[in-house]
Amino acid sequence: MRTACVALTLFAHGAHAANLQTMDGYSLSAYSDALAWDGNPAYYWAMKNPDAPQNPIWYVEMTPCSAGCYNEEDCVANSKDLPAGKKANEQIDTNSPNGGIGQTLWDDHKAHLVKINCMSQDAGMGDTSKWGLKMKGAQIIKAVFQDAVATHGLGNTSAGQHLVIFGGSSGSAITSLHHLPLVPGYIGNLDNVHVVGLHDSGSGGAPCAHVASSDWSACNETAFGNEEADQLLIAQAEWQYVHDEFYTSWFADDEATKNCAADQPSGEEWNCIWPEYKLAYATAPHVSIETKFEKHMYDQAMSSLTFTVQSNQCTGSTEVCERANEIAGYHETAMLNAGATQQGVGFFWGQCYVHSASKFESTLNTNEAGGTVLYDALMEYFYRGNDDWTAATPYSSQPNLQWGTSDSCNGFSCGTCAADCGGGDVHPVCSRAGATPVSPAGAKTMKPSFWAIPQGVLSPAK
Repeated sequence: MRTACVALTLFAHGAHAANLQTMDGYSLSAYSDALAWDGNPAYYWAMKNPDAPQNPIWYVEMTPCSAGCYNEEDCVANSKDLPAGKKANEQIDTNSPNGGIGQTLWDDHKAHLVKINCMSQDAGMGDTSKWGLKMKGAQIIKAVFQDAVATHGLGNTSAGQHLVIFGGSSGSAITSLHHLPLVPGYIGNLDNVHVVGLHDSGSGGAPCAHVASSDWSACNETAFGNEEADQLLIAQAEWQYVHDEFYTSWFADDEATKNCAADQPSGEEWNCIWPEYKLAYATAPHVSIETKFEKHMYDQAMSSLTFTVQSNQCTGSTEVCERANEIAGYHETAMLNAGATQQGVGFFWGQCYVHSASKFESTLNTNEAGGTVLYDALMEYFYRGNDDWTAATPYSSQPNLQWGTSDSCNGFSCGTCAADCGGGDVHPVCSRAGATPVSPAGAKTMKPSFWAIPQGVLSPAK
């Protein structure tokens, strides 16, 4: 029998049609270093809310952007699939924001929308040229924020205090997590602008980050020791390439980056590219949305296996389903020990078999963690129980918020009722029984990484 899902929301909001199909595209031709892969000026999208043109809430979203190559052949070929630069402003079709948090902030909170385009094969972290390609992703992100101030009125003192919600999902959640502490500097450290992050589904690339030493080999074998994990190995190579070629230069002066790298074994500093490691050092105000049964993690670690979820249960061979649950258990250990416990930080830990839940209305309004719907958790973070978000500032002094970190289940989508979570039935096993034990939240139990690609399997270019 299907269980009905009733969400008691802190801030009433209705259904939203995904009606933002065309936004104005703005060329970054005024910023000499903000170049697309082809050497032409990069561009971004922006739309001021006509219902409240002076409203000081801004949602700055990154398009899906990830590490996409690790050698010359792949980088040159894959770059041609990215948008080319534009020298002039024009209207450009985009499918954002798909009825998720962007549409909700637009409709119900009268936010303005800014969308950053991914236009180079550097996961938005580069500031160089290589193989005839411009790798200027970090410069593009910086220039978008600068142009939002110069062109669209971000930080205009006549509007009082401004709130910038900056983030992305999937690979873009990794990128936005790293850029977040630098954003105030991008906009000139304006005293009246409060910047917070919203990072959704950036984890899953390092599922063995904090397992006990005795479980290290088993986790390695489960997640990586088989031919089905080829996609995860490739992702490892691509992100290690991003770290070595771009990340260490752009983020060299960031305190969180330096502190994380200092705690890694020699040669393994690139672990810090992953949220599983970086969250312990990420003190800039933000909320992270993660899930035990991360779809994208399975897409990479079990890419060639028959694997589906129906009525909250894994359907497939016993061996495949057992392995799926084992990976989820390791991933749970990694994330509950990732250290997202700082003041001013929020951490939403779901049990759903889903990816990028905040991007879609169905999952935004139904996915739960610790009995709290995702939308309500986000509003709790931004408003802290007040009618006016400004009463919650400065966010850096607010208590840490956690949702779902004491819950666990041994099957998929435990206690949720979203379409992406297996049809809506509530899983009967909602307890810590069988879950991988974890050490106290925030504990650093980092071990020498096995993420380095084995010789003869993949050889990331330098």
